[in-house]
Amino acid sequence: MKNKFLLMGLLFSGFASAQAEYVSLHSGQNVIDINADGLKDILFIADYDNNTSHPSQTMNIFIKNKQGGYNSVPCPQASGFTWADIRLSASGVKIYDYRLLVYHNGYSLVSAEKFATDNDGSDVLNSGLVRINRYVMTEGENDPGIPAFQWSLAGSYITKEKFNDVDDALKNINMDEFK
Repeated sequence: MKNKFLLMGLLFSGFASAQAEYVSLHSGQNVIDINADGLKDILFIADYDNNTSHPSQTMNIFIKNKQGGYNSVPCPQASGFTWADIRLSASGVKIYDYRLLVYHNGYSLVSAEKFATDNDGSDVLNSGLVRINRYVMTEGENDPGIPAFQWSLAGSYITKEKFNDVDDALKNINMDEFK
């Protein structure tokens, strides 16, 4: 009987761990083992304020290496090292954002981007579809010019609903949609 309860507990914990949960990060230094190597890595959260009405929230990630130093992690599909949300000028509408989440006992980053096409006459000022991308941390090949760690695309989908703000799309993320 004891083994039956243990098995039921293990099965239940397996189902519970399959739920994606956003990680609550605070402004400043956040210490997390993001690449699951047993070393504590650092995520810095800060505001980038360039005297506009809507400063951006930014995140920089540094992976601790076995020599005691840190490696900067670039943003995917970009040459920079800072994740930043994007709001439309003089508007509260956010057209790009990102979140760190835990899924299957590992960390992922998801980004949400409102997009418009010339074909359908859409405009990012209006409600529209949102592309959701999921990235996982991978080690770079040990080749010159390749970062030691990078975010690799693990899946993407376009929402079926239209959203005015990408934060609303991130509240309704569907992990089963990633392909």
